[in-house]
Amino acid sequence: MYDTRPNILIGFHGCDASVANKLINQPDDIKISTENYDWLGHGIYFWENNAVRAMEWAEEKKARGKITTPAIVGAIIHLGQCCDFLDSKFIRMLQYYYPIMVDEYKSAGMPLTFTTIFIVFQNIISIPYLSL
Repeated sequence: MYDTRPNILIGFHGCDASVANKLINQPDDIKISTENYDWLGHGIYFWENNAVRAMEWAEEKKARGKITTPAIVGAIIHLGQCCDFLDSKFIRMLQYYYPIMVDEYKSAGMPLTFTTIFIVFQNIISIPYLSL
C-alpha cells in the first residue's frame, strides 16, 4: 500500500467570472476560503470530473446574490497525500480516532464539527509512521 496517491484528477471550480479570470491569469494570487461553513476545512473546492455540477454550483450562488456572472475553471489536481474514505486504511483510521475525538471534545466542552474532524485527519495522515 502507498501513502501518497500516484494519480491526478480533473476538477472544476464554480465561481464568478472575475474569480475565474484571476485564477487563470494570476494563479499565485489565489484566495483560499476560510469561512466557518467550509465543511471540509479551509481551501478551494473542486467538483471532480464534473464541469456541469460546478456550473450549477456557480448558478446557485448567482441566484443567492453571491456572484454576478457564473463561470467555471478546470484544474489538473495531483492528490498527493489524500484522506480517501474509500480506502480501507482511512476507514480504519476514522473508526479508531472518532470515538477518542468525541470523548476529548465532550470533556473540553467543545463542539465536534465535520470541519474539525477533517482538519484533525489532515494532520494525522501527514504523520508518515502512523499505521492502523
